[in-house]
Amino acid sequence: MKYGSNIIQNFQDILKNYNIYFEKIYLITEEFLFNKYKPSLPIGIFERVIFIQNADYATVKQLENENIIKKSLIVAFGGGKVIDVVKMFSSNNNHKYFIIPSTLSHDGIYSPIARIDWKGKKSSFGVKTPIGIIMDQEVIINSPRKNILSGTGDLISNYSALEDWKLSYINDNEEINDFSYTLSYLSASSILPFKEKDVLEGSFLKKLAYGLVISGLAMEISGDSRPASGGEHQISHAIDELYPERSTLHGIQVAYGCLLLNEYRNRDMNFLNEYIHDIGLFEIIKKDCDYDNNELKLILDKAKTIRSRYTILTNVEELHKI
Repeated sequence: MKYGSNIIQNFQDILKNYNIYFEKIYLITEEFLFNKYKPSLPIGIFERVIFIQNADYATVKQLENENIIKKSLIVAFGGGKVIDVVKMFSSNNNHKYFIIPSTLSHDGIYSPIARIDWKGKKSSFGVKTPIGIIMDQEVIINSPRKNILSGTGDLISNYSALEDWKLSYINDNEEINDFSYTLSYLSASSILPFKEKDVLEGSFLKKLAYGLVISGLAMEISGDSRPASGGEHQISHAIDELYPERSTLHGIQVAYGCLLLNEYRNRDMNFLNEYIHDIGLFEIIKKDCDYDNNELKLILDKAKTIRSRYTILTNVEELHKI
């Protein structure tokens, strides 16, 4: 991983420095992003630029019809939509791929999971991880503030996921990978000292960037999403299925899930609630996740069916509006 200011234009030199050579390189992105950052992109090194619009299986198939030469390098420049499509396409077709995120909205930057619309609903697929990541601070700092806060919510939700992992160890004898657990914990802890005023500052963005990548690495080492996905993620996935027209950014929803579930934690998780307020997440959650108690009952019932793993949701009978 390489992080810095105005480094996106040095992509070819970065590849050379790491002895990475491919005969053909394809850029996959969204048209508006390409037009916005075209002066900064090393256009000349790309065999072709391909635009996508959706994160669904039809788009993956679209790329398979683009006659991309085998053993080429695929570069994903964009947010979750572009990244997830490139992950799945590259994994299905044995391509190596690089990621240049345009924002920091979730920990999927390096995770071995892609979220793709499949048969009318979002589904998770196991994928290969990228061979490299370049993060340009000047690109990220110009992305929507809400996206940055979404990434923040996704990262700090690791605390909730780790609590559920421990519960599963105690109640279901699930093995804990200590290294994955530690990486997940440290990645979330790295951003705790920051406040709302820091959200668009370089020091915070760098910590968030590395934290999200390390969180993804924890999942790769574990072999599943356990280090960064517990009951709070099941709640988010349930919202996506039940209320797709009202769903919001993934990291906002998992932070909402944290708030709902912290009420039932035996240990003190007030620090997490306080952080969600201090970093500026709470007001967005209140606006975007305005579900009444009847809707929360449906969300809880659906969330319990999302995965078979043991979480605090296993014993929760009711969710209360925040």
